[in-house]
Amino acid sequence: MSIDSSNSLFKEQQALLSRVVFLEKERDFVKKLYGDMPQMLQLLAKGALLSTLLNCSKQKLQSLLPNAYCLFIVCDKECLQWRIQFTDSINEGLPNRNGQLISVPQALVTFAASTFVS
Repeated sequence: MSIDSSNSLFKEQQALLSRVVFLEKERDFVKKLYGDMPQMLQLLAKGALLSTLLNCSKQKLQSLLPNAYCLFIVCDKECLQWRIQFTDSINEGLPNRNGQLISVPQALVTFAASTFVS
């Protein structure tokens, strides 16, 4: 085996090892993020409000991603009325006086419409 092919094989192994480490970190993050989902869904099944689930999700996201901003947007089944679930000083300019979002990207409307089962 030549030195060049040995170096190439070593680089490929390093790249694969790096990818495995990244995927393991990603897996661990997803486990932490969704680990308590069965309990949250059970609360919803027992009649808890959607805002309860979203509050728990927001707290979880903020604990895992402290430098990220969490924004929950909800819409009706027809994707015509869009609202922000939690208004604060950062997003207070987004909704109009009726609490509806002034502007919603068409890609988001398309995505939301595709998730509703008729």
